[in-house]
Amino acid sequence: MPRAPQYYHPFQTIRLVISQCDGRKAGTQDGFAKLLGEERSAVTIKKIEDGSLKLSRRIAFLVTAATGVDTAPILRGSLDEPKTLDGTDFNERSYREWTAGLVKGHAIDFAEGIGRELLDLFSATYELRDSAALRRMFCEFADLIATCWDGLPTPDQFKKSNSPNKGANADGILALLNENRIRYQKLSFQEIFAPRAKMNETEKSTTSRVQRKSQRNLIK
Repeated sequence: MPRAPQYYHPFQTIRLVISQCDGRKAGTQDGFAKLLGEERSAVTIKKIEDGSLKLSRRIAFLVTAATGVDTAPILRGSLDEPKTLDGTDFNERSYREWTAGLVKGHAIDFAEGIGRELLDLFSATYELRDSAALRRMFCEFADLIATCWDGLPTPDQFKKSNSPNKGANADGILALLNENRIRYQKLSFQEIFAPRAKMNETEKSTTSRVQRKSQRNLIK
């Protein structure tokens, strides 16, 4: 009989749930690493679980994105049973619900959450008048977005694939891939830097119209 592990880590519970839902192989350390998109990190998962390596923010974010587990307590060193982002117990039901909703609902929520965080981050940096940090963040985030688009399949690859997403929405997916890939291949910085300038022009135009109307009213 195999000996019980001498050191418990919440990842072990997460992997157990995954194995119950997706099969035993998916719940191994190798399978868990592949689920996170970190095929070479099975050794990292092992070291985190045996306590010889501290959990990094990157791996924590990947675990949350893949499973819906709130990894913030684990980052702080908690060894309690894992909870979901809603504060409920992590189990087969919560994992299935998370993976089922991940395609659209959670993606939109995540995008909105990231948008709020970015607004706060850039606002704080602006208030600090740290222009060097602002320039660095502009470059890093623009490059990250372009890199993420590069990681998606090309329209031709999507047509040839056996993706389960192909079907009624295939034309919409193709249009999305085409439009955004072309946009980022051209590195259209105007779309990143110009919206505020365009809005300012609109605001100026609107203000001018309001001022002219007020002036006419005064003349009358």
